[in-house]
Amino acid sequence: MDNKDFEKRLAERFPIKSTLLKSLISETQSFIGKRLADSDSLNIQGFGSFEVTKQIEHIVSQPETGKRLLVPPQLNISFTPSRSIKIKLKLNHNEQ
Repeated sequence: MDNKDFEKRLAERFPIKSTLLKSLISETQSFIGKRLADSDSLNIQGFGSFEVTKQIEHIVSQPETGKRLLVPPQLNISFTPSRSIKIKLKLNHNEQ
């Protein structure tokens, strides 16, 4: 599902103007992005939690050349779905 499909489905469920809906989606995305950029975790009750994790630097070797390379540390975003989302996914998977 892309952003347009997301907007369309929300518009079908909520009777609000398209411009307001787009603004709400944009502000939500901006808020989540700012929180994660500040390395804060974000927990949305009934949906799940986003957390920034730091992967430490490590050494890898290229199989072709045997060269050892230092991979710099990285920040990754992890998402953990809530229990209710996990149950819904499991039920939908079992129905198919």
